[in-house]
Amino acid sequence: MTPSNNRLLHALRDTLLARLAPRLKDRDALDLVGAMDVAICELLHREDGRVELAAAMTARYGALVSDGERLLSVEGEEPRTLPALRERLSHLVALAAGHDGDASALSDWLAAVLNADVEEVLASHAPIPHEVVEAFDPLAFDRTSLASEIARQWGRAQPVRIDEIESLSGGFSRSTLAVRWSDGKDDGTLVLRRQKAEGILADVCLSAIDEFPVLRFAERHGLRVPAQYWAQPDAHVIGGPFIAMERAAGRPLGSAMGAQGVDDDIMRQIAVELAKLHRLPWWEAREELAGAFRLPADRIDAESSLDILLDRWKLLWDKSNLCPSPAISAGYSYLRHNLPAKAVATCLLHGDIGFHNLLFQDGQLTAWLDWETSFIGDPAKDLATCRSFVPLYTDWDRFLGWYHDAGGFEVDPRSIDYYSVLRVFTQLIVGEMGWQTKFAGQPRSEIEYLVLGGPVRAYFYHDYKSCVDIIAARGQEAQP
Repeated sequence: MTPSNNRLLHALRDTLLARLAPRLKDRDALDLVGAMDVAICELLHREDGRVELAAAMTARYGALVSDGERLLSVEGEEPRTLPALRERLSHLVALAAGHDGDASALSDWLAAVLNADVEEVLASHAPIPHEVVEAFDPLAFDRTSLASEIARQWGRAQPVRIDEIESLSGGFSRSTLAVRWSDGKDDGTLVLRRQKAEGILADVCLSAIDEFPVLRFAERHGLRVPAQYWAQPDAHVIGGPFIAMERAAGRPLGSAMGAQGVDDDIMRQIAVELAKLHRLPWWEAREELAGAFRLPADRIDAESSLDILLDRWKLLWDKSNLCPSPAISAGYSYLRHNLPAKAVATCLLHGDIGFHNLLFQDGQLTAWLDWETSFIGDPAKDLATCRSFVPLYTDWDRFLGWYHDAGGFEVDPRSIDYYSVLRVFTQLIVGEMGWQTKFAGQPRSEIEYLVLGGPVRAYFYHDYKSCVDIIAARGQEAQP
């Protein structure tokens, strides 16, 4: 049986960091651990269902690794082919084995990795421990308090009863609950988005309470979002601050990594709704939205917002104390030294467009969900996110045509390139945090974050290849 990406990455990361790195005494060799991690991900996950698009880029993983080596000032010839990469990694294994005579075992491991011999790797090294995980139960709260809150918010004269609570998919910073209620006269269903106590993106994204005015603004202007009911900042009701909204009709067509049943009409609807979002008059709610996004109300423009966003992600990266990663470091270096041209407009952005955050019913787009990464900035940022998945389902230029026909902005393609790097940079940080700080780095493993550290992390390392050529130009002058 082929093991899951989760088990595979666990075995490889365990070997890389726990078995190989501690044996290395040479500083240059230690610096290469990050580059090795990138290379392993590329070798084992270069085919992940996006082969058709990735085929032209597959050979570039060597350039990715050498870019990391240059960044870390590693001397020696830059490996740009698989044989050269094998030779460099073999040299590292020899350095490590020289300290304890374990050359045979380490060489076997290296051969298994380079040949993607999954079974041998898993058989030779420790699997995920079969530990009992004390999982957090999102339904463990006093239903009486929630019933009283619903009655109070809606002015119900009769006592409200909670009939059923269902836990929905809600991301890594929120718990999402569907609540069926009744009072003997009326009944209904509402959705609660509850803030997690230690959300992975608390420093860079909206809290649940700050997401509420953004959604309410979008609703007022006719965007397809669930109707917003109220925000409750007090944690005592259900164990955390939350917002209450309607349960929108429809279902997602897939995840962030792919979808089914997508045709041109589906893609056209996304383009049209995106143009509508980008044309919303956000300045009419300047004070309220500035407070939600933690931006200075007297100076909101795409350039200032980008600078603030980069500072926040850099701070999160530094605080997370992640292992060295040339992919992340090279991405940040590019972002700081190649700022895009002045934005054609400053817009309200969704920030995480994808089929995991869109609901459809009978072929019609019914709702945009999960606005925690929303921001105000360059429309190129949302378009860069779209470009990561649109070509899987329709022609990119056709999608842009639909967007422009619906009133969307004419954006410099180089700005879309820039924000493509920003997208991957931020997602690599999230993936590494999911693995290193939220799963492997905690006394009690949070098993849900293994998804981030496994297939999601591998997916974005794969996506990183599409940015290699852009990042390689980081030494050139910034765009005019």
